[in-house]
Amino acid sequence: MGHQTGILYYHANWIGNLAIGITAVSYLSVFFPELNNPVAAGIATIVIVWIFTFINLMGAPGSVA
Repeated sequence: MGHQTGILYYHANWIGNLAIGITAVSYLSVFFPELNNPVAAGIATIVIVWIFTFINLMGAPGSVA
């Protein structure tokens, strides 16, 4: 039961993060019309997800490692 919960939690986070990235690109497409191209939108979504991943890996400001 714990394994199933962990797997479903992992998938929910993965899908949720992609949904946030896709929504951000959708909003940005109003200001940058080239993001209406599906290839450009996909690349921009991947870039946004990785940017926030690296920010998250840096940790909280002022935290002691």
